[in-house]
Amino acid sequence: MAESDTLVIDQCIQEQYYPVYKPSAVEIADPILYANNVRSMMAKALSLPALDLSYKDISLMMAITEDSGSLQPGIAEFVKLKDSLKVRFDLLERLLGRASDLGENRDGYVNIEEFLAFVNLPVSSQLRDIFNLYCRNHNGQISLKEYLISVALICDPTHTEDILFLAFQTFGVGDKAFVTRHELTHILFAAFDGIEDEHVDEVFSEADVDHQGTVSYDQFAQFCSKRSEYAVLFHWYRKQKGTDIFRHSKTD
Repeated sequence: MAESDTLVIDQCIQEQYYPVYKPSAVEIADPILYANNVRSMMAKALSLPALDLSYKDISLMMAITEDSGSLQPGIAEFVKLKDSLKVRFDLLERLLGRASDLGENRDGYVNIEEFLAFVNLPVSSQLRDIFNLYCRNHNGQISLKEYLISVALICDPTHTEDILFLAFQTFGVGDKAFVTRHELTHILFAAFDGIEDEHVDEVFSEADVDHQGTVSYDQFAQFCSKRSEYAVLFHWYRKQKGTDIFRHSKTD
C-alpha cells in the first residue's frame, strides 16, 4: 500500500434499547434476586448463557487455558466441574486430614489416579487439565492439601482468613503454626494464581522478621498488612483498609 493510500474500514453497530427494568416488591426486598433477574434478561437479549463465575473462577480458567493451550471442553462444562469439585469451608479441615494420609509416602502428594479417587469423579480431559495446573514440578504428582486450600479460597472467598489460618496449621508446626519457605510456597501458590518463585522468596524473607527460617501466620498477616497486593486476601482489609485486626492472632 502506498503512503498516500487511505484505508477506510466501515463498521456497523446496531443498538437496541429495552424498557427500564423496574423491580417488583419481592425484588426490592431481595437485591440478589433483582440482580439475577436483570442479568438473565440481558443474557436472553444477547442470546448468551448466564453463568455463575467469580473473578477467581475466571483466573483459574485462564490459567488452565495457558497451561493446556485451549480451554476444554468450554465454560459451561467448567462450571459443572467447579460445582462437583466445590470445597466448603466447614468440611475443609476434615478433607485436609484425609488428604494428609494419602499418597505413596502418606504425605498428601498424589498421582492422577489417586486424585480422581479422592474427588470421586471419572477421568476426563478437564480434570486432567486441573491436575496438570497444580502439577508444577511435572513429576506426575500434586499436593492434595495445596489443591484443597486453593479450591476452598475460590469457592468461599468470605472465609479467606479462616482458610489461610487453617493452611498454616496444616503445613506448619507448633502452637503458632510456623512454616518453612517450602511450606509457604504451597500456601502462596494456593492463594495466588501464577505467583513466581522470586515473589515467594520476597514474602518469606520480609515476613521472617526474626530470621529463624520460619514464618508464623501472625508474621505473614503482619507482612500482608503492609502490602496491598497481598492484603487483599484478608476480609478486614477489603472492608476496613488499615484496620489492625487479625482474627486468629495468637498474641491477642
